[in-house]
Amino acid sequence: MEYIMNKKFFLLAICLLPVLLFSVTRYVPAQYATIQLAINASSNGDIILVSSGTYGPISLGNKGLTIQGIQFSNVIIDGNETQRCVTLSQYSASPTYLRNMTITDGYAYSKGGGIYSPNERELNIEQCVIQNCTVLYDVNYGGGGIYCNGALELTECEINNCSTSAGSGGGIYMNSGSLSIESTEITYCESYLAGGGIFLIGSSTIGMVDCLVDHCTSGSGGGIMVQTYCDDIGDCKIYDTDFSYNSASYGGAVSLSQCSTDIRNSKFNNNTSVDGSALLLSSQLNPPLLNILIYISGSLFSSNVSDYSTIKISFAESNYLDQFKMNNSTLCNNDGGAYPGITFYTTIPSDASISHSIIRDLSISTYCDYDYCCLW
Repeated sequence: MEYIMNKKFFLLAICLLPVLLFSVTRYVPAQYATIQLAINASSNGDIILVSSGTYGPISLGNKGLTIQGIQFSNVIIDGNETQRCVTLSQYSASPTYLRNMTITDGYAYSKGGGIYSPNERELNIEQCVIQNCTVLYDVNYGGGGIYCNGALELTECEINNCSTSAGSGGGIYMNSGSLSIESTEITYCESYLAGGGIFLIGSSTIGMVDCLVDHCTSGSGGGIMVQTYCDDIGDCKIYDTDFSYNSASYGGAVSLSQCSTDIRNSKFNNNTSVDGSALLLSSQLNPPLLNILIYISGSLFSSNVSDYSTIKISFAESNYLDQFKMNNSTLCNNDGGAYPGITFYTTIPSDASISHSIIRDLSISTYCDYDYCCLW
């Protein structure tokens, strides 16, 4: 076994050797007056280190680079409310890293006011602020802060005051890709249609750890909206994350369509909607039979306000909720009209369970097949 592991590390080192040997570090403005000039001179894998200053919009084309503000610097990429700030317009097999900078006042007509990353690229954003970015007019797209079709990772970032006036995804719009967010705040973002903070469509997955989604608004899914295609199941994992003061007509904090859901040690407070102030879990109309799992553990739902329910689970009859489990969680002091707790509007699995939880009200739709019990 030790021989096999050593052989794997050796092969990995051989694969990385060309990158380590041939990557070049370039300095802005010491060597290049602007970030764009440094990009133009760079090749895949190069590193661009940027000193304090305000710089214009940049385009990476098909290059995978690291662009990083030097430690303790104040690097700003400014779109001046007339241009997109960062464009990654072509496919690159090499990942791109943006670190330690502020991306502000970006503007786009259709996709990605702050950052535009299509073509299934891998984009990693670390210790960045994305603020005051906007997409106008296009109802089919959005992503005031970020538009991505690929793999997107955010770590220790802030996305605030980003919006789309006609489409979806005020903060982030993910089109059939994977989104990983850690230790990041998404605040005061707004979209007209869906996903005030984050919108995912198609074969998408989302994982959130130690995040804050606050004061985001939309038509559906004030904080997050996931809309999966009819023949797919989305995957949503939310751990140690707070949702507060988000609002939407449906799904004040989170709205997930046809999506397996795993929520752990999270808080949903002071969110508002017409229905499903904290969570709205639903399916497409008449999709094929799918195995959808819902798991909620160690979470608090408090002071949320809606006309109908705090958590609503509503699947089409032809769909199949394979599993529902909730434990060590609390629903209290929510204002949900006649149903301030959980409302089921679906066939409930025979082994569904709620344990070691405090719930003010559990309601069963007349469309359910049988009664359901709650441990108070």
